[in-house]
Amino acid sequence: MSRPRNFLLLLALTVAQLSAQSAPAPKFRIGGKAVDAVTGQPLAGTEITIGKAEQADALPQRMLTADDGSFGFVVNDPGKYVLAGQRTGFRRQGYEQHGMYLSAVVVGHGVNSENIVFRLRPDARIVGSIVEDDHEPVQGAFVYLFRADASGGLRQTFLADQAISDDRGRYLLSHLEPGWYYVVVSAQPWFGYLAQSQPDAATGLPANAALDLVYPTTFYPGVSDPASASQIVLNDGEEFAADFTLTAIPSLHLRLNHLNPDPTRPQRGANLKQKVFGAVLNPISTRQNVIGDALEIGGLPPADYVLDIQSYTTPDANRSIPVNLTADLELDADSASSTRPISGSIKMDAGSNLQPQAYVRLWNSHTGQVFDAQISPAGQFDFDDDFVAPGNYFVFLMNGLIPTPGEISATGARVAGQTIQIADSGPVKLQIALPHNLSIINGTAMREGKPFAGAMILLVPENPEINLPLFRRDQSDSDGTFTLRDVLPGRYRILAIEDGWDLEWANPALLKPRLLRAQSVNVQPDKTYQAVINAE
Repeated sequence: MSRPRNFLLLLALTVAQLSAQSAPAPKFRIGGKAVDAVTGQPLAGTEITIGKAEQADALPQRMLTADDGSFGFVVNDPGKYVLAGQRTGFRRQGYEQHGMYLSAVVVGHGVNSENIVFRLRPDARIVGSIVEDDHEPVQGAFVYLFRADASGGLRQTFLADQAISDDRGRYLLSHLEPGWYYVVVSAQPWFGYLAQSQPDAATGLPANAALDLVYPTTFYPGVSDPASASQIVLNDGEEFAADFTLTAIPSLHLRLNHLNPDPTRPQRGANLKQKVFGAVLNPISTRQNVIGDALEIGGLPPADYVLDIQSYTTPDANRSIPVNLTADLELDADSASSTRPISGSIKMDAGSNLQPQAYVRLWNSHTGQVFDAQISPAGQFDFDDDFVAPGNYFVFLMNGLIPTPGEISATGARVAGQTIQIADSGPVKLQIALPHNLSIINGTAMREGKPFAGAMILLVPENPEINLPLFRRDQSDSDGTFTLRDVLPGRYRILAIEDGWDLEWANPALLKPRLLRAQSVNVQPDKTYQAVINAE
């Protein structure tokens, strides 16, 4: 009697085991509605994509939202998923995206991931017309868009986009995020090419002085001084009209004497780079003429320039000088100060590596000057083409989306944390040692005892005023979790800020009252930490 019972029991267990092995994997749903972030109206026909956060190379699922803006996906695995959407009038953007950060959607047992409200922010844009003072359109004008924000920790202005005016003098800068902008126009009169084609042989000037005209570099709302430029504040979905009227003025000339003592065998060349808000713009109306041993550079509007003198035979003899051009000017080629050589190397220990497009960046947050030098496969970098003025510069090693921290040493410059102070003269040699013992901080942002999504997570190092590259940021995901990677050993404080995305998050004056309430963490080499912090 006992044998049949044992046999039946064994058979039942076997069938149960086989059924468990053949059962389909559990399914999870991700769903919700796409709506206009400004009006709250459902967005039909929006393309929604979703993919596993840790599988960036995998093909995402795609679908279009229904008439009521709804969407839904079925996924097999629990984990974190990146949700993105785009539609006519709405640039591609992630769920709760702020700059390069977004909130991943967490999927798993007991997690509700079916009531997502995906608020897409509509595009803003700037339009305008560019005309001469007789109302004739200016075709082929270069329109530069500069953005001012604190995404780098301290407020800075950088070149964000550019356009060219059409035959009606009109231009369009589209798909813009809300923020603070400047618009700058650089153009030349339609007859400018005639001034370049027929110079006087003796002076290098146009044979017809009436043609020797340029448009000044013009900042909205029609001024030539960048300090008087008006900031354009764009909101979600807003269109702003920025029109320009250009008035031609006599061009300025820079004569560089004694550039080549033997004009038949030129040993040196020169060019001018215009500096606007720290960016380099090439003057479009510039013309050069050789006059004896001198070089005449004409067709210049009043502006700040950097004059580069390059030696064809002796690179160490390259010279550079900043020039504030307000009137015709003569310079001796040998009176320009020598370019300060700034170079360096990357020291890599076992376990550390460089990506192919890695580069070193110097940023002077007081002047807005930014200089980049790509790192060679041998780990060398050189700022030989840049005029780096004396001052204090943060040193960033860009080895991916975020700076890679490292120990900095230098000759010819004083090092303080992740900052170097460059003096008036002499070469500078940098060495950046890449560590391999970086740590990770995982955590959860909370609000009133519940996980809080969309908070800016900020890890602040000691002496933040000299250690900007050591800051770490993230955004809390739909379950409040976050990860701070590549943390250099040291003492830090950690914050979760609800509406911190427009703040100068590295400004010591703004940080000080928050740091008094912040949680501290002492990071040791090659460790993983867990933290629970309250969002403020």
